[in-house]
Amino acid sequence: MSNLYNDLTQTPRGRKIVLLSVIAAIIIGGWGPNDAKGANEQEFTVVTTDAVTAQFPSINSNTISNNVIAFSTAEQLINKDLDGDGYLASIVLGYYDIRNSKTVYTPHDSIAIPRISNNFISTTEAIGPAPYIPYVFDITSGQAHHISDYVANPVFLTTYSSLDIANGKVAYNYAGALMYYDAITKTNHDLNTQGYGLFGISEKIIVFMKYQDNTCSTVVYYDFQTKTIVDTQLPCLPHYGYMAIDNDKFALTAQENRLGVDLNGDSDTADTVAGYYDMTKKQVFYPKAAINRYAPVDIDGDIMVFATPDDFVGYHDIPLNKTVITNAKINTARLSDMRILGHPVISGNIIAFTTTEDQVNEDLDGDGNIYSRRTVRYYDIANNKTVNTGAISLENVLSIDGNKIAFMTNESLIGAGGTDANGDGDKQDVIIRYVVVGNEIPVPPTASFTAIPTSGEAPLTIQFTDTSTNNPTSWQWDFGDGVTSIQQNPSHTYSTPNINGYTVSLNVSNQAGSDTETKPNYITVTQPNRNPELAPISDKAINENQLLSFNIS
Repeated sequence: MSNLYNDLTQTPRGRKIVLLSVIAAIIIGGWGPNDAKGANEQEFTVVTTDAVTAQFPSINSNTISNNVIAFSTAEQLINKDLDGDGYLASIVLGYYDIRNSKTVYTPHDSIAIPRISNNFISTTEAIGPAPYIPYVFDITSGQAHHISDYVANPVFLTTYSSLDIANGKVAYNYAGALMYYDAITKTNHDLNTQGYGLFGISEKIIVFMKYQDNTCSTVVYYDFQTKTIVDTQLPCLPHYGYMAIDNDKFALTAQENRLGVDLNGDSDTADTVAGYYDMTKKQVFYPKAAINRYAPVDIDGDIMVFATPDDFVGYHDIPLNKTVITNAKINTARLSDMRILGHPVISGNIIAFTTTEDQVNEDLDGDGNIYSRRTVRYYDIANNKTVNTGAISLENVLSIDGNKIAFMTNESLIGAGGTDANGDGDKQDVIIRYVVVGNEIPVPPTASFTAIPTSGEAPLTIQFTDTSTNNPTSWQWDFGDGVTSIQQNPSHTYSTPNINGYTVSLNVSNQAGSDTETKPNYITVTQPNRNPELAPISDKAINENQLLSFNIS
């Protein structure tokens, strides 16, 4: 899913910001009143990380993908000069890898809220007082690709909100022109458009707003397959309208009074409604339900979610043409400009959102009080029920991918009396947590290995050691000399010299998938030393007339 919605959740300009941190160690034990688990042990689990992050805000609907959570943090909060400038003043990019329970802080600036898609993170760095330079961070290689390095002229964004990412492609708005950068092919593409505003990107399309006048916009999108720009000709959508994209559909909001049409069939034209555009049918559809005027919508597959005017979670099942208004209350806090930040997000059959205790007059976190704190909840469509996790979120913006819901909180709000999640001696840091819905879904292993020694004379015996993560259950070694093994930590003898080196690979797998690590020219085997060893000469005296004979072989 991609949900840019005018970037209402972006971090304000400047470095005056409280930062969020992610904890490398997972804390699950001891379920206190503020650290809840479902009544059914397999219903959900709340996991605390050691990752420290920026508080306002560092989570949006695109900050978790493929078991990696991206965030921004500050050097001063983790007490590390990551960029090597001699100061602890920078806001930098970090990520938490759920697959190996590891927090990584990078040396790269992250002024915008990072967005992540399939091991690629997009964000910006700042140079000088105004410009923002977009770049893509490749988690696999650990390298940052600055878009300016691949175009004729440097790319500076006038705001940090003008970019989004999907599968290594970053869409951005530069000086009114729409472009995208492909981090895989390292190419930049100018779509030759002017006067458009970026809304988001998916695997198949980039969606833009084309301004019609001071109050209205229409929607156009770029199709990666046909390499064409398609005008939907949707009339008069509000400039602050929200969209969410999922492959061949995107969800949107529309106001009846601007169109002069009763879209939801309640005999008036005063509502804001959610709709979706089907690219295959080239048609927009509006379900029969009014929505909160300022609340963003979201879509995943064939389910579109929204908040109603009275702040209940609703969804529309597209194949069934069925709209459901649930009994789950959602917190939709207003910003100073009256736009709404809180909104439901969806992945599969799970709709995630926050609710404040005073909304429902319930003690949701189990501390014996009813406050206005935001509590993480989700609605299970398959089982038609609302589930309360008891975990407190500092913001009402959540991110969901698969069965995991990411959010941020303060250490003081975890468990009875708080928790020092990152081990720095206090309980005041803002850190990343996530909810695992249902049983933990196994993740594919990440292959890695070592060998001792890696060079020597033939015959050379090597001890290989598997260091793969995420619990592989089978191993397939290829030693590069025609010999293989299925042992986890095999020993292998190389008999034939190879000064160019044998290439060794290890493929590991479990029920979730497989991964291969290959080390080219890894093992060097040299010829054995065949110089003859001469026997020492005896110190016995030799008669000058004695005939000496030698056998040389």
